[in-house]
Amino acid sequence: MVKKICNFLSTFIIILLAVAALALLLPRVLGYQSMVVVSGSMEPEIHVGAIALVKEAEPQTVKVDDVITFYISSDTVVTHRVVEIDSEKQEFVTKGDANNEVDANPVKFSSLIGIVATSIPYAGYVMMKIRTPIGIAVACGLLVLLLVLIFLPGILSEDEESTNKKEKKVKNVKKD
Repeated sequence: MVKKICNFLSTFIIILLAVAALALLLPRVLGYQSMVVVSGSMEPEIHVGAIALVKEAEPQTVKVDDVITFYISSDTVVTHRVVEIDSEKQEFVTKGDANNEVDANPVKFSSLIGIVATSIPYAGYVMMKIRTPIGIAVACGLLVLLLVLIFLPGILSEDEESTNKKEKKVKNVKKD
């Protein structure tokens, strides 16, 4: 019974860890960058807490109505829709779908990261939690629990065998 429970729990944890690893690694393997959406400027197209999967693109391939991701500073990234392209100045005019006005500053072609291919609702919340110290501790805790669950049935069966041998010796001694 203990072995079945341990097998079930270890299988569940392996699947959970595999799904988490796949979600974190697969986009990179396929050439996408994962961006967590933290504001509602692109609602209802892209929800807060979603992951936007961004494919690298050359500025010349961007069209009006594409949703692009770009740098507005060295450490700040924005995802908005292209509403106009100025090829001479090499700039995009962008606007968040939920915003009433276009963005105050045009986006230089050189600031382009890529075009949003799709978004995965709510996955950003999970990704943000996994990347925190607590998330890493939980993942490590799950790995330790997995190891315990794998070895526990063997340890318990050894203890059981040892107890059975002792009981047999005690019975044999009482018979004499």
